Amino acid sequence: MGTRHKSSKRVRRRNPRAIGFAVFMSLALIAVVGMAWAVTSRNSQTDGSYASTYTPAPPAPVEVVPRIAFVGDSFTAGTGAPAGLGYTEFAAKNFGMVDQVTGEPSSGYITPGKLQRTMGQLIQIATKQSPAPEVVVLASGYNDNLGSPPDREAIRPAIREAFAAARTNNWGDSTIVVVGPWTPTGAPSANQIAVNDVLREEAAASGFAFIDSIATGLVTPDMIGDDKIHPTPAGHRILGERIAAHLQGLVPAQP
Repeated sequence: MGTRHKSSKRVRRRNPRAIGFAVFMSLALIAVVGMAWAVTSRNSQTDGSYASTYTPAPPAPVEVVPRIAFVGDSFTAGTGAPAGLGYTEFAAKNFGMVDQVTGEPSSGYITPGKLQRTMGQLIQIATKQSPAPEVVVLASGYNDNLGSPPDREAIRPAIREAFAAARTNNWGDSTIVVVGPWTPTGAPSANQIAVNDVLREEAAASGFAFIDSIATGLVTPDMIGDDKIHPTPAGHRILGERIAAHLQGLVPAQP
């Protein structure tokens, strides 16, 4: 019979350095998990004991640009000039303000315009605009016919009503300036002179400033286009500059 040999198993000994490294990594993992739990636990507290020290930056200041409102007829609506280049834009820019425009062609204090609105109705619409303007310019009267000879009392009640509307709503603190009727021919008619006189009288009675369009030669023939009524683009620019120059002496300086 053959001789049997007992099998023997060789026991492999682990490297002490490897064991130590494994232990170290285990402890490190436990520490990281513990720290994460602590942070989560603190952030989830609901007892109000944690007070943030974060202070938000103050909001940036909002620049408030002064506004000037214009109410009137086709001149004010910008007829004869490209959009955005009517006399109101030039006057506002030269005066350091932004314009708000309410204009209806063919309108007057007693004459309804193309949309059947008079100056008093246009003022009521304009007073609802926000924010309130620092300055208001009321420029109308050219389209009003007082008859022959002109009956000044035919227009006075409508002017008074319109001026009263200008002092309501959000124009109570605005400086209001009244402009006499336009004179595109350069030679004012008896009707235009009568309207101008009534506007001057009623502006004074209401405490409004007044620009005498006739005495100052505010509108001259060289500013007028081929239709013999409305300013050319250059005429609108000149008119805006002239109105701004008059406003300098009528309106208190803005802060």
